[in-house]
Amino acid sequence: MAFDTNNGYAVPLRREDGLHKVKVRWPTDEEWIDRYKNWNINISNLGRGISETQIESFKADLALYQKIREEESLELVAEEAQKVIEVISRCEVTGVSLGLDEAVVDMTIVNGMKVKHTLRLPTTAEVTQFQRSSARVMDLPHGRQTVRTNLNAGSSLYDKCHRGHEGYVNGVPITHRDSALRAVITECEREAQPGESEDF
Repeated sequence: MAFDTNNGYAVPLRREDGLHKVKVRWPTDEEWIDRYKNWNINISNLGRGISETQIESFKADLALYQKIREEESLELVAEEAQKVIEVISRCEVTGVSLGLDEAVVDMTIVNGMKVKHTLRLPTTAEVTQFQRSSARVMDLPHGRQTVRTNLNAGSSLYDKCHRGHEGYVNGVPITHRDSALRAVITECEREAQPGESEDF
């Protein structure tokens, strides 16, 4: 079974009157981008080297749900909409295998489907440029910061490094491209860490 962005999805939600099925279509790349533009990661400095991170996505998830809901689907409150978006946006990296010049990323996505991405290993310059543009950090009063994620940065570098994918028809969604690219970068950085016995 392959993932198809043209398919619809039914997400179960329980209310006081019983179990309901909420039907949605898959969001476009532009709709995912808009969601992340309004999806804040807030970091508060609590002092003594301790910080607290909170993710605010209720409003963004409700706005996205309103765009992708089928006509017969229920009106949802923000918490319910967040659950729906959480279910369809599942993108769990289950393995990254590094070769000499490429990486294979295994993922489990919505409905437990298995997919695979093969990417050229990004260069140091490409990774540095990606890290500069993939997120924007804004300083707020009282030792607080907010972080905004830029999906276009990951999608662009994914396309440059792309060598193949499995388990998809009608293309790879931008959220999956971003996650696969980030997984490869993380694994490359982990592998590049010097061992304890290495001398310089």
